[in-house]
Amino acid sequence: MVARRSDNRRRRIFVESGSPETTLETTALPTGSSSERGKGRPNVLYTPGAERRHQHKTTDLIPKRFWAVVSMIGGLVLIVIALNLIAYYSPKWEPSLGAESVDALRLTGRGTIAAWFSSMLFIVSGLASLQIYALRQHRRDDYRGSFRIWLWMSALLILASANCVIDLGSIAMQAVQSWLQSTPSPSAGIYWIFAVKMLLLSLLIARGIFEIRESRATLTIVALVWAAYLGASVLQLPNSFNAINQLTVQQQEIFTGNLQIVAVIGIFLAHLVFARFIYMQATGLIKLKEKKITTTKPKKNPVAKPVAKSERLKSTATSPMPNPGPHTGSEELEDQNDTEREMKPDKGVPAQTKRVKQPQIQLDRAEEQEENESILSMSKAERRRHRKSPKQSRRAA
Repeated sequence: MVARRSDNRRRRIFVESGSPETTLETTALPTGSSSERGKGRPNVLYTPGAERRHQHKTTDLIPKRFWAVVSMIGGLVLIVIALNLIAYYSPKWEPSLGAESVDALRLTGRGTIAAWFSSMLFIVSGLASLQIYALRQHRRDDYRGSFRIWLWMSALLILASANCVIDLGSIAMQAVQSWLQSTPSPSAGIYWIFAVKMLLLSLLIARGIFEIRESRATLTIVALVWAAYLGASVLQLPNSFNAINQLTVQQQEIFTGNLQIVAVIGIFLAHLVFARFIYMQATGLIKLKEKKITTTKPKKNPVAKPVAKSERLKSTATSPMPNPGPHTGSEELEDQNDTEREMKPDKGVPAQTKRVKQPQIQLDRAEEQEENESILSMSKAERRRHRKSPKQSRRAA
């Protein structure tokens, strides 16, 4: 047994020291089935950085620092400036690029670079809405499950990204006309589309305000989005205002396109800002406002008037001093102790028992004093008889 233990120990030390045989065995590619390879031997083709714990999370994509948010907004502003410059100088490039290529560089319409940019922002906003839903569903005080609005929001944003490429509004209008078997005028159809669009947008924003009411920055951005969409929708109506009639076609297109792009960027920023707010609130980086507890003070009795300090001093000065009687020192101490007991009652003793206790003690003391006086007035023979009487009574019993 001793030899086997020493051999096992020697073999263990040899394996732990990293001999060339063991290194060859560990570096060799694993053989056998996939289940056997996954159990004991690691994958040597990748470093430990490929493990799941070292991978980035989706919340890492949310810009949390101030300069990250500022740089992102600056990048979006540069993109908007670039789109405007391309749309402004594109008519000059028509001889060399062609009419179709120039139409693709406009700020409005389907199949343009602005529509592609808006579609991409809508898709990213839908993914951010799913991330908000993943964080928001863990809130403790949401008993009604209002966090489900973010699932509907992601679906609507994906539908809006499709609308940037396909004119879903005209398709819906044609479907309604075929169902009603009527052919309204084009201007009436435009007004109906405008009314339905603004009604749905207003309802959606009103419901979203209840969800994002804690983030003031998100509320400001949402108000900007509503104003931008309202302006873009009004500019798309037939010319009914003097200010719109004075605009040229190119100027009207630039104003409408910029308002639509600003609205889409606002939706994107609102999702990112609120996702940042939810993440920081969930991780404790934002302090919650403590609710103030209002305590009702007891009402003072208007009848009872407070006694002034000068009146108290006068009453104590005019009160007669107690006349001490012919008591001995021990009796004075006993009276003082009794008064202290009255002033500081014992804990746990009810008030009725304290009141009854004091006269009972005085009666016992009076009886003891009478017995002592009667014993002093007896003669020696009577005192002996008085002492022997309790013994005789005990013997008789």
